[in-house]
Amino acid sequence: MGFNESVNQSQCFGDRVQSSDHVVQIIFVLFVLQILLIMGGIEINPAGPHQLSDDNDDHNISFKIVSESNSEMFSTSISFLHSNVQILLPKLDLIVAEYEDFDIMSFTETWLNGNNSSETVELLIYQKPFRKDRGPIKSGGGVIVYVKEKYSLEET
Repeated sequence: MGFNESVNQSQCFGDRVQSSDHVVQIIFVLFVLQILLIMGGIEINPAGPHQLSDDNDDHNISFKIVSESNSEMFSTSISFLHSNVQILLPKLDLIVAEYEDFDIMSFTETWLNGNNSSETVELLIYQKPFRKDRGPIKSGGGVIVYVKEKYSLEET
């Protein structure tokens, strides 16, 4: 009786170890699947081509770094923030309070249009913002980029 009990207990213990190995394997597979799903959700342009521009809009925005030495500018770290803000104007105070330590900030879905001057969205320690509104025909959309004054950039 004592011997049989110990054999049954060791068999049960072995089953538990084996089942816990299966649980770990299942959790690992689920973790990998979750990461693959997250990574698979990134698209280069999910809105499709030309969704952010008007039919009569024929210019692109590009930037050129105006510095005598790029290595000088990049010798220290640069912090970058990107966020989808879903209407920028009412959130400007929060952005200044929470994110002013970032060197470069970019925001999508600003919902700005020609009625909003660049002066209304300027931030104190940043250059005049670089922005691209969706246009008068469609609502929503838009991007804006803020760069701290210590970096020399010009729109080309």
